[in-house]
Amino acid sequence: MSRSTTTAQKRGSVVSVSADDVAAGITFTEATLQCLLDSEPLAPAPAACLDLAWQHRKLILVG
Repeated sequence: MSRSTTTAQKRGSVVSVSADDVAAGITFTEATLQCLLDSEPLAPAPAACLDLAWQHRKLILVG
């Protein structure tokens, strides 16, 4: 993640694909999630949630 796509806040950082629109979020791809899990300072619970979301993405992203 680059600094231009990360906004620091009191409780952490908001990561987005757009520096101008943090609500845009990030792409839900294996590469993006792996980058977050390997390179970003995540607490264990959010890391586990991301990992589980990826494992069960076919159930989550129905439609």
